[in-house]
Amino acid sequence: MNPFVLDSAIQELKRLDTLQSRIAELKYFSGLSLDEIAQIMDTSPDFVRKEWTVAKAWLSRALKAKRGGELANSDVYRLSELTGTSPVPPTRSPAPERRGRSECRSSAYPATH
Repeated sequence: MNPFVLDSAIQELKRLDTLQSRIAELKYFSGLSLDEIAQIMDTSPDFVRKEWTVAKAWLSRALKAKRGGELANSDVYRLSELTGTSPVPPTRSPAPERRGRSECRSSAYPATH
């Protein structure tokens, strides 16, 4: 991921929320864990995790918008590596095909008409 593009998105976030932008800077550019960030900021790890979740979602959308609506695959995987999340959203398995009533009847019990 281009660090200049990421920094630009973090600067945009800073205008909205300085705390979340600081967490993002420490996470991305210093490589600190959320627990280490909580220690530095003298706050609880749970609070940092909640703020990071929101910041990460905002940055993901901002980066996607900067790419014209589509992140390059390498950026998606890099962002997921930095954030510790899955790069591909989980997919739902298709629903089983439904059978009609007549197909469910057993041949041992013929239909009565």
